[in-house]
Amino acid sequence: MALGYLYLKRNDRARARCVFEAVRALAPERHDTLVALAKAMILDGEYPAAADLYRHALGLQPDDVLTRINLGKCLLEMGKRDAGEATLRAATRAAPQLAGRAILALAAAPHGRLFLQPSAAVKFLRSDKS
Repeated sequence: MALGYLYLKRNDRARARCVFEAVRALAPERHDTLVALAKAMILDGEYPAAADLYRHALGLQPDDVLTRINLGKCLLEMGKRDAGEATLRAATRAAPQLAGRAILALAAAPHGRLFLQPSAAVKFLRSDKS
């Protein structure tokens, strides 16, 4: 895993992906491997495949809020705005201290949202509907 992350740090996504896929083949239920492989896929723009991996990782560790935020980002990138926003809302309800990451995900995605006031973003994330 460390070698895969080293490759990612050097932007050698192909080698990183090979390493993460090899680890996944040996231990398919490793949460950290699924998340790492999804990260490599995101860097290559493979959002649907990454979202599937994040869903599988959440099946293994449902309380992993960072993985939930990353899933929300993927969904936004795929144009699934309602699902992405709902996922980010669920993540911020579970861990309010990560609202900043959720706001950044909303603002950075091409199908996201922009807020002029941080309080408006927090209000949006706390609401039940968009």
